[in-house]
Amino acid sequence: MKVIFLDVDGVLCTMRSLCLAMARWHGTPLDKDLYWDDIVIDSRVEEAQTERRENEQSVPNMNNENWPFDIIAVDLIHSIVRDHPEVKFVISSTWREKETIESLQQMFALKGLFLPIFDFTEVPEPEDYISRSHEIKNWLDLNKDVYNVTNFCIIDDNSIAIGREFPNNFVQTLFDNGFTQVEYERVMKILEIKNG
Repeated sequence: MKVIFLDVDGVLCTMRSLCLAMARWHGTPLDKDLYWDDIVIDSRVEEAQTERRENEQSVPNMNNENWPFDIIAVDLIHSIVRDHPEVKFVISSTWREKETIESLQQMFALKGLFLPIFDFTEVPEPEDYISRSHEIKNWLDLNKDVYNVTNFCIIDDNSIAIGREFPNNFVQTLFDNGFTQVEYERVMKILEIKNG
């Protein structure tokens, strides 16, 4: 079995997806090409949002439930799910906290991501928390032999401990644009999957 440990913020939830959603909500036209490249908050969106707040008008709350997933990241994850059923997804994101596999799959589906979740890494008690890399290591220690895990990859935007602990299995994303074709190709290489 091949496993992907998947983070959400900075992988699926990106600055690009947030900016696009905010621009659409405010009716602020964005250059179409901006969505396909790195994007920062458009100053017109910031100005519109600030003006609405100053006038005590509503603005959207972009918390977990409302933050849209990046369509490029979603398309790439879907291609893994569709074309490589031997790859199983283990959620390592904080999004797993207080959720079940079923409730998180439903939340993802509402955002357009249809992901069969295999498992979560264990959610430690606050006093026991060390690092996400430690949580992943614990999952592997408990499950690698049980599920015959031959290859694994970690997709996350947080590189400090993960990159040190798993330098050959870590694919770092950037919060601005998340999981892109570049990172997808690295995942395929780590998991020893041939494209096409």
